[in-house]
Amino acid sequence: MNAAVQSPIDSAEGLHDFDFLHGHWRVHNRRLLERLKGCTEWESFDGTQYCMPLLGGMGNTDELRNDGGPVGISLRFFDLQARQWAIYWVSPRDGLLQPPVHGTFIDGTGVFEGRDVHEGRPVRVRYQWSGTRIGAPRWSQAYSADEGKTWETNWVMTFTRLDEEVSAYAPLPAASHDFDFFFGRWTVRNRRLLKPLQGADLWEHFDGEQVCAPLLGGLVNYDELRDDQGVPLGLSLHLYDLAARCWKAYWVSARDGLLQAPVTGGFDNGTGMLEGTDSFQGRPVRVRYTWSGVHTPTPRWEQAYSADGGRSWEVNWVMDYGRAEG
Repeated sequence: MNAAVQSPIDSAEGLHDFDFLHGHWRVHNRRLLERLKGCTEWESFDGTQYCMPLLGGMGNTDELRNDGGPVGISLRFFDLQARQWAIYWVSPRDGLLQPPVHGTFIDGTGVFEGRDVHEGRPVRVRYQWSGTRIGAPRWSQAYSADEGKTWETNWVMTFTRLDEEVSAYAPLPAASHDFDFFFGRWTVRNRRLLKPLQGADLWEHFDGEQVCAPLLGGLVNYDELRDDQGVPLGLSLHLYDLAARCWKAYWVSARDGLLQAPVTGGFDNGTGMLEGTDSFQGRPVRVRYTWSGVHTPTPRWEQAYSADGGRSWEVNWVMDYGRAEG
C-alpha cells in the first residue's frame, strides 16, 4: 500500500462520468441463454441496484440484486493519468475480480473494452452505456471471438430511478466472516516510514478515519481511508476467493486511481496475514499485511516490505484503530 496525503483531482476531465448512476434503481435484464453459439433465446428478470461513490468520486461500486440475492457487483476506478475508467465485475459464484474493461464517455455515451476468456475461448468484451443524460440509462455487454470484426450482444440492462432505497445487505452463506470485526467506522492513528528500504528510522504520524462495509453478501468488503480533514487517501478491497478459500486484498490510491497488485492470505486464531509481490521505486519487493487484535476494541494493521525474497522484513506502515463515536 502506497499513498500520499492529497485529494483526488476534482477538475480532471471524465472524473464525474458515472455520477448519473449514483443512487437506487430498478433494473430490467435481458440475457442471452448461450453465448457465441448462434443462440437467439433470451431470459428476462428484474432486479434492483444501488450505486455509490468511492474515493470522493474517482471510484464507485454498484450491486445488482434479484429475488434470489446478489447477481454481482461492478467496481470502477478512474485512472487520473490516462483519463479513463477501469471497470471490474465480481460474481458471487467465485468472488474474483474479472479482467477489466477500459474506456471513456463521449457526449454521454460510454464505450469500454477489454479481453477475457469465455468457456476456454479468448474473447474481446465491450460494455456500452447510453441514455445517461436523459435519466434513462441503458447498459449492454457484447463479446467478439474474431478480434472485434463482429460482436454479439449477450446482456442488456435498462434502468429506472427509484425513490425508495433498495433492500439492505444480506450475508451469503458461502461468505467468510473474517472481516466482520472491521465493519463500521473507525478512528486511525497512522505511523508511516518516510524512506522504506533505505535503513532510515524517520516516521511521519497522522490521524485519520476509516469506514469498512460489506458488499456482495460479504464475499467482498471495502474500507476507505481519509485524513483528519475528510480527504480520501485510498481504498482497500478485500475479496474472498471461494475456490482457494483465501482473501485477496487490493489497494487503490487517491493519487492515481490504479488498482495495485494483490496480497493473498487468511486469518488464523484472530491474526490475519496476506502476502504478495509488487515494486517499490522500481525495485521488486515482497509485501506483507498483518492484522492483529481483531477480537479486541483496538485492532492493528501493519505493512512490511522485503527486498530479499522474504528472508527479512521491514515494517513501514502501522495503523492503530479505535471505534469512532456516533
